[in-house]
Amino acid sequence: MIDGEEFVSPSPSIWHEFLVVRMVDVLSRFLRGKKLGRLLAPVDLYYAEDSYASPDLCFVTEAQFGQVRDEQALRIPPPLVVEVLSKSSIKWDREDKRGFYKRFGVLEYWIIDPFGQAIEVVDLQTDTSAVSDPAESQVLKGFRVRWQDLFAPED
Repeated sequence: MIDGEEFVSPSPSIWHEFLVVRMVDVLSRFLRGKKLGRLLAPVDLYYAEDSYASPDLCFVTEAQFGQVRDEQALRIPPPLVVEVLSKSSIKWDREDKRGFYKRFGVLEYWIIDPFGQAIEVVDLQTDTSAVSDPAESQVLKGFRVRWQDLFAPED
């Protein structure tokens, strides 16, 4: 629900879920041993009672994780949010959720496009985006993903 308007989408495709799991794996390997933070999915991000969203994946810092560990939802902005596009959610993810995440205070928003097999990294502080291979995070310094590593159907 964003600004009181309810958005409902059907269950995602198997490919969508595969890409979410693969992104969790790639991010987990990067984070291992660094004590930078944790990955959460699914989790609701509450900006207000009538304005919340559930991203496919988000990263919270260790300090944030300590604050929210026993909560049902996040009411503080995670530094990084990831969405995998579905045919039914392209406009919602690219426009409505982008605006929501910016207002909420998320710093970086990754949009994974399974149709074009591309990754868009959106800097929500400057409202600019980059579609480059490899995709690189400014929030998690040193984290980058080569598109073929994410979209290749074989491990």
